[in-house]
Parts: sequence; structure tokens; C-alpha cells
Amino acid sequence: MKMACIVLNYNDAEMTCKAVEVARVTNEYECIIVVDNCSRDQDYNKLIGIQDKHTLLLRSNKNGGYGSGNNLGLRKAIEMGMTHAVIANPDVSYSAACIAEMKKVFLDKKDCGVVAPKLDYRGNLCFSKLPNAKEILLESSSLYLKLFGRATAYPKEYYAQKDIVECEVVVGAMLAVDLQKMKDCFYDERFFLYGEEWVLGYKMREHGYKTYGLLNVGYSHMLSHTIDQEYSGFSKRRKLSNNSKKLYLKYYLKVSKLYYCFADFILWILLF
Repeated sequence: MKMACIVLNYNDAEMTCKAVEVARVTNEYECIIVVDNCSRDQDYNKLIGIQDKHTLLLRSNKNGGYGSGNNLGLRKAIEMGMTHAVIANPDVSYSAACIAEMKKVFLDKKDCGVVAPKLDYRGNLCFSKLPNAKEILLESSSLYLKLFGRATAYPKEYYAQKDIVECEVVVGAMLAVDLQKMKDCFYDERFFLYGEEWVLGYKMREHGYKTYGLLNVGYSHMLSHTIDQEYSGFSKRRKLSNNSKKLYLKYYLKVSKLYYCFADFILWILLF
């Protein structure tokens, strides 16, 4: 198994350099690929010095978003002969044990396309089912989430006394992929930000590959450090999220034109 680590940078060189050091300390990677998503020149220049025989720096010619940037890194990893890759946001921290356990899953489960360690958010594990059209709208409501929780969440008993679970969606902040299977499941570059995890889970399921969540190892996440830095304000982030939801409804759930218009109206209302 040849494992690459892909780190996507956008105007956050300081955090990205720390992420590269975390990756190096694990000693679990054949190479580290840093993709600069067309940052400002002064930010990109800070990354030039991190290159060595195991660390490669790429620069995209535009900021096409999360999926576009990571696709660039994934294709480079395939070109370099890597068999698997960890996609890790600059704002996550993890241990060598985390990577070692994900490697074991790929060795033990030949159907595995994606695996991710656990992430706790407000006491809940961030593995979930793919949403249907109704659930996308329900989970867009802060009031609904406060009263009922996530409609796509697995019940707590699903995780009882398990080290690994099969799921459909994992958080995109940190995950590992089988690059041979990923050739069928590259990120949809129409999605600039948010919703990429749904697309990945959907494509994996449609091609007969499985997604797994690990319960015996986890990682910490600074919760959208880069996103909050670059897209400050609830309204900007929600508009990006709503656009991804509409893309998913149209191209993956293939809802009717009537339902699409209804969803567009509801998402607009919920923005306020």
C-alpha cells in the first residue's frame, strides 16, 4: 500500500505548514501533496519552503473550491503511483494510529472506497446517511435541528460495542480513499463548497463501494477555520451551502422542476 496525504491550502499557509508537520510526524505516508488553491501570492510564497523529496507543492490556476482542489491532488497521487490517499484539511490534528487503523480497513475490507476516523460534534458522531429531498430541507432549518436533531443521523444504538460501522456519509475534513475506486468517484467540481461529502458517498454507493467509519480512533477539527476566515458571516456561508443543496437535488436526487422551485423558495426563506 502506497499512501499519500493531500492538504488543500487557500490563503492559510501558516495552518497548512502545521498540517504538513503533523503528516510528517505520523511517518505513515509515502508522499505529502500540498495543493494551493490559487491563494494570494504572499500566501503561496510561504509554502515554497516546505518542499522536499517527500513533499510536493502544486498550485491550481483558479480557486475552484474544495472538490476542484482536492481532485488536482488526487490525480497527482494516482500519477505518482500511490494506491490510497488521506485528504486532511489544514485545521485537523490526528495521530499515527489514526492512519494505521484506516490502512487496516482497506486491507481487511476489499469493498472499502472511503474510510474516516470518528469526529465528535456536540456529543454526536459525524457519520450519517445520505439525505433525501425532504431531509435536505429539514436539516436546513436551525429550529428543526434544535428540536429534533439531524434526520440523517444514525441512532446511538447503531454504534454500540463496535469499532467500525458502515455508513454513507463521512465528514470531508479528514478521510481516506482507495485511489483505484476514486477514479470512478472524483469530486463534482460544480460544488464549490459544502455538499461534497454527499456526492462522494452517493458515487461510492452507486458504484458498489462501501464507506466506513472508525469508532476506535478519532481526530480533532477546528471547525471550518479556513472557511470562517475567507467567508465570514452567516449569509455568505449559507448561500454557498444552499447552492450545493440545489445542485445535489437537481443532479443527484433528480427532483422534479416543481420540487426544485419549492426547495429554492424554502432555502431562500430559511436564509432569513
